[in-house]
Amino acid sequence: MKAALAKLHEDAQHELYENILQFYVTAYQYLVKKLPCLHDELYKHCKVAYVHLCVSSKFSSVIYFVDRHKWLLEIQRINDTVSMDQLEKEFTQYQTAVDLPQTYRADVQWHMISDIKDTLGNFKYR
Repeated sequence: MKAALAKLHEDAQHELYENILQFYVTAYQYLVKKLPCLHDELYKHCKVAYVHLCVSSKFSSVIYFVDRHKWLLEIQRINDTVSMDQLEKEFTQYQTAVDLPQTYRADVQWHMISDIKDTLGNFKYR
């Protein structure tokens, strides 16, 4: 399959990946309609991790995951407002960033995002 993809023009490759993505989105929408268990609150907040949808994501989705998995940041939201303020600042930077790496694999993309540094050499996203 990689050899066949390599023969395609870059625009054709991009169109193919967009069509594959649309297939999965349509399949997911169908499954959500047919399987009531997928109406869990978790799925409402997952789009925050999809870089292409970050602009329309809400900070409440980040809070949902922090509350559900406190070990993610090793903070207690109620007691540590400084850390939550820092998290919200980073989330805003994430939403407005124009330099986020683009790739089709989410795991690779998030690894690349975790390596981004600010002008002082500090990691931009923890």
